[in-house]
Amino acid sequence: WEFFFDTGFIYGEKYEHLSSYRHDFKLFYQKLYQDNLDVARHFVYEKNGKIYGHISMVHAYNHSWLIHHFSARRIGNRLPGPSVLRQIIHYTGSYSRLPSSGMSHVMTYYQPNNRIIDRIFGAFTRQINDPSISSLDVFSYVVIKKSILTNDLEEPWNIKRCSFNHINFLSSSYQSLSGGLMINAFGLDTSSESLKNMFLKSGFKRSYDTYCLFYQDKPKAFFIINQSDLGLNLSDLLNSIKVIILEQTNLPWSIIISAIYNFAKFYTEEHIPVLFYPTNYLISQNIKEEKKYALWILQAHKGSDDFLQYTNALIKV
Repeated sequence: WEFFFDTGFIYGEKYEHLSSYRHDFKLFYQKLYQDNLDVARHFVYEKNGKIYGHISMVHAYNHSWLIHHFSARRIGNRLPGPSVLRQIIHYTGSYSRLPSSGMSHVMTYYQPNNRIIDRIFGAFTRQINDPSISSLDVFSYVVIKKSILTNDLEEPWNIKRCSFNHINFLSSSYQSLSGGLMINAFGLDTSSESLKNMFLKSGFKRSYDTYCLFYQDKPKAFFIINQSDLGLNLSDLLNSIKVIILEQTNLPWSIIISAIYNFAKFYTEEHIPVLFYPTNYLISQNIKEEKKYALWILQAHKGSDDFLQYTNALIKV
């Protein structure tokens, strides 16, 4: 805990968010970090009983693992962050080759204005310039209070749980927008039931489901409902709603709010983190985003060796 606070990984706003359940939160993290779990891995750089570097990952989707909680503090005149990053790259490069690993993709979220992290992940994607190996998508992030939600959806608007055909339509539309790996990495065409059971076996909660907002039977937006234990990801990005806007024309903010009302029951907290893609939708609605998150994805089978070579060269520099 001292390491998380000292590195600024847990800051005032974040601590205020988790303070009301901090006792359960500490027990949760004790189990997450001290039990040998199938759903999570972590590496630390430790010297004389003091932690100087830390990185962890969690099995976020059926075929994808999320690298998160990456932080470091100085030991002498250097930062050991690259050392733990190298360890996790070696690990994923080997582990992803096992069919049972569920690690065909590795991903991470970061704020694009973090120049150090962007130099590691974003610059690699820009350098390799092949979205089938590594892609980068940017979301607008807002927190929506349940108290402002209203259910004003009326015909011809309606919401349906996605079928296989709907997911195919989303995948095709996303390829036109981005050409990246996001839909494949999320594995939306497969049920999250096996992942849910894996987390339950470890004593945790994790699931996801996808819904579509229709206007006169025409898809306008998709909603990916992520659920997890509070704090599994400290930014709660695995306990949030992702909204993928396919067509902004005649899609007012009030309709989005009404759609989100239908999903509020899945969340125990008053505040629901919501990420919008693409980012220009909030601008078109004069809604101020709180921050941006870049989602970096690596196709582990194709790109692990390239990424390891890139980070080795970066560490030498």
